[in-house]
Parts: sequence; C-alpha cells; structure tokens
Amino acid sequence: MPSPPKPPILGDGDSPQIHPDFPDPESCRVRPSGFGNYYDRVRPWSFTFPAALYFGGRHLCRHVKLREVAKWKALPAAKPAKPIPPSRFSIQLATTGDVSPLAALHTAVAEHLTDQHGQGPWSSKTSERGVQHAMCTSRVFVARLGAEIVGTLRLATKKPWAIDTSYFTTCRRPLYLLAMAVTPVRQHQGIGRLCLQEALRMAEAWPVDAIRLDAYDAKAGGGGFYARCGWTERGRISYRGAPLIYYEHVIT
Repeated sequence: MPSPPKPPILGDGDSPQIHPDFPDPESCRVRPSGFGNYYDRVRPWSFTFPAALYFGGRHLCRHVKLREVAKWKALPAAKPAKPIPPSRFSIQLATTGDVSPLAALHTAVAEHLTDQHGQGPWSSKTSERGVQHAMCTSRVFVARLGAEIVGTLRLATKKPWAIDTSYFTTCRRPLYLLAMAVTPVRQHQGIGRLCLQEALRMAEAWPVDAIRLDAYDAKAGGGGFYARCGWTERGRISYRGAPLIYYEHVIT
C-alpha cells in the first residue's frame, strides 16, 4: 500500500496545517515521541530541528503513525444515533430483580465518565447493597426500551446532604431527583429527556410543589443538559470538594 502524502514543510513564519488524511486529534492515541513515522496534528513544535524537515518540519511527532492512517480512512464514519420513539419507552418502580442490573448500570456510567473526563467524584462504583439501600430510602425507577434496561432515576422527599435549601424557591413540598443515569450505549438518543418528562409527570401526581437536583459543575456533569431541558439554575456551591450546580423545576 503506498504511503500517504507528507504534509508541507513549514517555514518559521508559517502556521500549522492539518492534513486531510489524518484523523481528528481527539481520535489519536498518544504515543511516545519518535522521528520519521509520527505526525503531530495538534500543535507545531516550538523549535525547528533540521533533521525534521524531511518528515514534515514542525508536524513531526506524537500522534498518528503513518501506517495507521489507512486504517482510520477505512473505518466507516460514525452515524448519529436516532432518537428513541416514545412509544418504546417505559418507566416503572424498580423491583428486587433490578438490583444487580442497576448496580451494573451505575458502575458502567461511572467508568464511562472516568474514561472521558478522568478521575473525579463521578468515578465511584455502585454496589448491589447501595442500590438496595436507595430502594429503602427513596423511590427508584427503571427506564426500559422493551425489556432492555436503559436508564434509572430516584425520587425522594428527604433532602440530600449536598442540597442547601436556601438557594431554592421556597415551597412546602419539595421533591429531590437523584442518581439519574442512562447506560452509555444509549446516551444521546433522547432517553434522558424522556426520564425527566416522566419525573415531572410523577411529581405532579405525587403531589409536590417543585423538583430539585444537583449536578457536577464540570464537563462530566449534566448541568448543560438540565438547562437545555428548561430547568432553572439556582446556584453553584462546593460540597466536600465537589463543585455542584443546583437546578429546580417548579410545579405550577
């Protein structure tokens, strides 16, 4: 197989150029530096090394190995996930038979966030005992597509430790939305929105005056998601070193 063309040699005043045959920097696997068979698509070198000119000047090093470019080019482009039809979606109270799948779901979500954003307060694994305790202190719901468990959430009337009520609209009967999660392979398909819609429907029937929640104030958190779904931000705090954003939805 012929080698892909080399990027143009850059002079001292030239800006870095991205060769169309190389994958996006986010797709690159970081490798040790080496001469001759690595190109850097992320940033140019801060110096010019004469021996590097043959290999593309300041494009030398760090991300894509030449022989792997063809592999990336051969991969089909990822297709955007299709939204889930609401008719396939259902949500019910969890039973004892859901304990093990829910522990696995929460753990899979934690590992997925850690892979994407690094270690953080979102990295904790969930045990079956933890799910059982949650079922004793709140209402735990399971979201399904047919028989497949795709998400979960909890609704509780007892205030969590991380919530400071002084930030929220004063009401007599608040409800707290906790531990909402969607399995990684089903994310970005509208399941989270459907879960929120069901939570609001259940809150109206409870009845309560408002739903409150907290989300991590970080890229790993869901703050932007709740804002896009129309929830109102009520404040930002740090609880035990974890930055949080408060959101609420007042039931009218």
